Amino acid sequence: MDKLVSEVRRIFSANNLRKHEFNPAEDRLSANMLSSLLTAIGLLMVFVVTPRFFINPTPDLALRVALTFGGGVLTLIASYASQRGYHYTIANAAILTVPIFIVISSVTRNTLDALLPLYYLSPILIFVSLFLTERMMWISFIVNTLTLILSIALIPSIPVIKFMEGPFSFHLIVSTLTMLMVRHRTALEALRKRELQDSEARFRSVIDGSQDAFYLFAAVRNAAAQITDFKLIDSNQKAAAQLNHYPANGTALPEHVRAYANANDPMMGQRLFSTYKSVLETGQTQTAEVELAVEKGGQRWFFRQVLRVGDGVAVLMRDITPDKLSEQQTRELNLQQEKVSILHSFIQDASHDLRTPLAVMRTSSYLLNALADRLRKLLAEDEIAARRADLNTVTEKMQYNTEQVVQSSDRLHRLIEDMLEMASLDYRAEFALAPRSLNSVIRTLVDKMQSQAERKKLILSYTLCDLPLHINIDETAFSHALEHLLSNAIQFTPAGGQISLRIFQQGDQAIIEIKDTGIGIAPEEMPHIFERFYRADRARQQSTGGTGLGLPIAQKIIEAHGGKLTVESQVGQGTAFRVWIAPYNAVLSTPPVAAPTSIQSH
Repeated sequence: MDKLVSEVRRIFSANNLRKHEFNPAEDRLSANMLSSLLTAIGLLMVFVVTPRFFINPTPDLALRVALTFGGGVLTLIASYASQRGYHYTIANAAILTVPIFIVISSVTRNTLDALLPLYYLSPILIFVSLFLTERMMWISFIVNTLTLILSIALIPSIPVIKFMEGPFSFHLIVSTLTMLMVRHRTALEALRKRELQDSEARFRSVIDGSQDAFYLFAAVRNAAAQITDFKLIDSNQKAAAQLNHYPANGTALPEHVRAYANANDPMMGQRLFSTYKSVLETGQTQTAEVELAVEKGGQRWFFRQVLRVGDGVAVLMRDITPDKLSEQQTRELNLQQEKVSILHSFIQDASHDLRTPLAVMRTSSYLLNALADRLRKLLAEDEIAARRADLNTVTEKMQYNTEQVVQSSDRLHRLIEDMLEMASLDYRAEFALAPRSLNSVIRTLVDKMQSQAERKKLILSYTLCDLPLHINIDETAFSHALEHLLSNAIQFTPAGGQISLRIFQQGDQAIIEIKDTGIGIAPEEMPHIFERFYRADRARQQSTGGTGLGLPIAQKIIEAHGGKLTVESQVGQGTAFRVWIAPYNAVLSTPPVAAPTSIQSH
């Protein structure tokens, strides 16, 4: 008995009675429809059918009124129960109770009217098909069939042929049609379910394969249908990977926000709630760029798009941190270029203002030197021989001071020219490139610098490549870079030292080597020698007349030609600068082996 009761409870449980999988919205719709149907039937039975019996009374009036009125009241009670969520139980009860009322109604009637109530058994099956499963429909069909057979046994006065032609045939026809329709409906629902599953699978594949993080939030409403919160109902793999956070479905918005909210932004959750609520109520998509604190990932920028989906919102987030960094770098580069432009303008204006007094200084120093020479000539005359010693002293002082003025003005002039050149290279370096013979460039350079080397009593020599090397250069600018390197060697090589220039080829590179026997460069100074205005020994640099810009200018010009400048040095043994640049003509696979041409000058 216990097993039988358990099986009956299982069969008639809500989960087995449902026509579909559990769906709150569909359950509410079914409950409302059943409640409306039962209310209409109950009111009809109480206020229409029951009074009709008093119009044409019969001997069994009391029984008919009791059955009809009682059935109407029970129907209204069932309607109320359906509204309270018991519609599956009500549908189940109808399978068992309605046939009993129909049998009683048939038994109490006379022979002519006894068949009429039996026709009402068939609508029960239609009623069951609206709410319950196909399994319960078969149970209802069996119960109805047994009820009809029982009616024949209880009312023997009914002719069997009338019964078979009437209620029983009607029952079979209606049941067959209902079963066919339900079977067709079940097949359509199965097809729809498969299509929905396939659609969901495609949607999931697209969402999980998206480069954007995807979150789907459902609105949480109170009894007054007001939005009180949003809960997460779905997300993709990118969402977890992007924020390094794995939210669970059903997570409330405040808890979800805490996973990545900025510690210094406690109002972020409230702003998100307001945004989601506004999108859901207005239907207008909102976009924004937001900065979030990603767990174990630092601060990152995201492009967020919020759009309405049903009774909720979908949130798409794309990581735009690289774009933001690129924008920042672009702004910094533009700012740097603006600074360079301002500096370039300043140097041009300042240099223009300084050139005029420099010209005056140089002219005055020239005139002073001329006066000193004239005084020397006058000292040779007899009439002023008595005061020759005093005049000699005066002229020597004049000559010394004028030489200081000349040296200072020349150094200031070189500094201004170097600053202008560096500013021009920084701002916009434009070169007129053309193939030039490297040997010819070196010959011209040595001829130009020969007198400067001789004044310091240095031995300047050069070795040309026996093979015709050509390089694609702006000859004026490239020669100027080499001039800076050679001037540097002359400045820091003591009298009696040697400076050599050599051209050779190594692999696919032409190399220009400028080597001296000067004071050398200390190891700690090597990383800084190409910095602007860098001086290892300021006193020594000032005494040699350097500007601190020669090496940076040379490096800038050489690199602008696609070359490279390297240096090797030892303190007290000299320095070697090498310029590496690709030849314009066909590249030789091995260095030249022919004897180079060597020239020395003293």
